[in-house]
Amino acid sequence: INPGNSGGPLVDAQGRVVGINSAGARGAQSVGFAIPITDAMPVIEALARGEVPTRPFLGVQTADLTDAVRAETGIDREDGALVMDVTAGSSAENAGIRPGDVIVGVDGRDVETSADLGDAIVAAGAGEEAEIAIDRGGRTVTVTATIGSRPGSFT
Repeated sequence: INPGNSGGPLVDAQGRVVGINSAGARGAQSVGFAIPITDAMPVIEALARGEVPTRPFLGVQTADLTDAVRAETGIDREDGALVMDVTAGSSAENAGIRPGDVIVGVDGRDVETSADLGDAIVAAGAGEEAEIAIDRGGRTVTVTATIGSRPGSFT
């Protein structure tokens, strides 16, 4: 991404907009970053309706269950998002999610990685209730969380 291109469209070979150029890496040629259009559209649509956009937020910091993480924690599963920390006062805390839990599903959607969890929370939407499946010490627990909005989101 050349200087001045930030904010412009990223198009595929067929001319479809697939992202919004956001930054180029300093000191590196041909390395750039873009926001996927699927992430940008909810914000664009909210702004077009005159609304303040929100970003759904559960309130957890997670890690993928890599070999190293599994060895360190003794967790005997390969998929899910390991909860490392829970934000005080967040939807996650209110639902009873705690560090050491492994989130394995949201609203029936499998969660295999932390990225999957983020996608599932965005799909659930701020202000909506979500059923969250957790592996807690080898047994499955389901909790209901009302998805919040990320503090300071888009303001």
